[in-house]
Amino acid sequence: MMRESLLWASFMKAALLLVIMLGFHMVMMNMHALLGFFGLHLGDVLEYSSVMERAASPLWTLYYVIFLAVALYHGLYGFRSILLETFPGSNAITIINSFVLIVGSIAFIYGTYILIQSYMLGGV
Repeated sequence: MMRESLLWASFMKAALLLVIMLGFHMVMMNMHALLGFFGLHLGDVLEYSSVMERAASPLWTLYYVIFLAVALYHGLYGFRSILLETFPGSNAITIINSFVLIVGSIAFIYGTYILIQSYMLGGV
């Protein structure tokens, strides 16, 4: 049961980190007037050149890899909890845990691959 408590605590920490990271993302992408007040002028953040500039940045790439990991953990742990309540039993636990681990690993590897490729290609 200790393991489950650790997973749940990590789930809560991931939720807090998601709120912080999503808040930062929302400010950077949507609060032009506020950022301008502090002397930061990003231009049109949805413009192609701006998106490519962020994709070519190692800090933004790292930010998005961490964001991906935290979001996947939080979302898949919640999904796992729902599945475990829906399908109780020791066999179901093994199957559900394996399913969530495989899906999460594939999603993280693929998402990270895309982010790193964008970075290596200079934001192409």
